Amino acid sequence: MRSFGEDLVLNRLQVAIIGAGPIGLEAALQASEAGFAVSLFEKKGIAQNLRDWGHIKLFTPFGMNASAVGIEMLQQAGYELPSRETLLTGREFADVYLLRLADLLRDRIEVCEDTNIIAVSRGDLLKGEAIGNRSEHHKFRLLLEHEQTERIVWADYVLDCSGVYPHHNWLGTGGIACPGERSLSSKINYELPDLTGPAADRYREISTLVVGSGYSAATTICELAEIAKNYPGTEVHWVTRNAHQQGPIGRFNGDSLAGRDELAQRANQLAVDQTSPIHWHCGVVVEHLQPHAGSENIVVTLRSLNQPATESGQIEVSEIIAQIGYRPDRTVHEELQIHECYATSGPIKLAAFLLGQQ
Repeated sequence: MRSFGEDLVLNRLQVAIIGAGPIGLEAALQASEAGFAVSLFEKKGIAQNLRDWGHIKLFTPFGMNASAVGIEMLQQAGYELPSRETLLTGREFADVYLLRLADLLRDRIEVCEDTNIIAVSRGDLLKGEAIGNRSEHHKFRLLLEHEQTERIVWADYVLDCSGVYPHHNWLGTGGIACPGERSLSSKINYELPDLTGPAADRYREISTLVVGSGYSAATTICELAEIAKNYPGTEVHWVTRNAHQQGPIGRFNGDSLAGRDELAQRANQLAVDQTSPIHWHCGVVVEHLQPHAGSENIVVTLRSLNQPATESGQIEVSEIIAQIGYRPDRTVHEELQIHECYATSGPIKLAAFLLGQQ
């Protein structure tokens, strides 16, 4: 295995992969199997983003999350793996599969942890110079940072497998921050906290606002409801933009992922049950945040989507958990001519293909 400081001069075509999570590791394995020279770059540690929310049990079983090639590779190395039907937590999946796979891959590819990809270009071309030019004849030029040292490496192909976590969306509506959100960011948790562990202490016997209508929000609501059951002074407000007939979380008919449907049912029941500790505000958005004059609390102004000119009222909370999704970091490839989907920020051909599958 080459060290970070060595030049990547190879006879084989060079593939640089950004991100050593599940997709990046599987891509590295497949590219290596295909005969490419592979360099895998990870900003933190192997599967670190997944481990950050590793207390959550995955909806999909192990057999749907691991490739046949990866499973075979680990079994040949003598590792005992879970059955294909086993439901693992994110942390368990990282431990039994991803970290082991990374260790085996180190013998055949270059793995660079704690390495940040700052930017990618097409050789010496400026973005405007490549218009009408055969830019594919120019190798990719990657600016890397490792231990406060920067350097350039080259690659024939670049796969961005960095994902979207933890580049959060904004709490405010319309895709932008609401007034007060940036200045109060220390009071807002944009991640998925483990409220079954020590982090739960922060939310006991206070008022918390949860914003979002996805499964992360559903998980948080269920965990906060358990805290409220044991600590009666705990109050929870749940804000969603819309509502389904059965509650905030949409469900699939005959959902094959039992854990997902069970979570949706439980969260919906908490939202509509008048006796539960969850106060559900549907059809509204967060319009404004401001510090409370006499305490460290936050005054949250809500606005109705049905009556845009009308404020729906204010609530006072101590903490905010914003489960409003994530977006890609596009600064890495801003010097490349990438035709992006205007709605998803993904490559247009891939976005069109996925939309066509719906």
